[in-house]
Amino acid sequence: MSTASGLKITTVVVLLMATYAYLRCRDQVAIGHRQISPETVFKALSLTVVYFFTVMLATLILTITEQANLTDITFEAVSALGTVGLSRGITGSLSEPGEAVIIFLMLIGRLGPLTFLYLIARPKRENLKYAKAEIQVG
Repeated sequence: MSTASGLKITTVVVLLMATYAYLRCRDQVAIGHRQISPETVFKALSLTVVYFFTVMLATLILTITEQANLTDITFEAVSALGTVGLSRGITGSLSEPGEAVIIFLMLIGRLGPLTFLYLIARPKRENLKYAKAEIQVG
């Protein structure tokens, strides 16, 4: 486990191998002759979706509140969420709402996007199982 923020290389590898397994019509995801549990694949997918949704939402808000180009704004958002401390020079000229967005991203990045959502959502532990549904995707 790492304390760095952002998407870890292991998360990306799990997603790539899950895609590869799906395209090869395999029932399980395997890396190095080891099976990856469906829960791990699901967590990797969830983390990636939450990460990208957070970056897109923050970028949208910053484009509304700030007068800077999209590349600089996106860089600031990804840098804040990844807690890497890099900037393209617009951090000092952000408005108060823009600063709040960047601070919020740094907080989420430090906690981790899934941990942050768990704090908000407070999932209930129930012994409830739903019937499986086969649906067509893609």
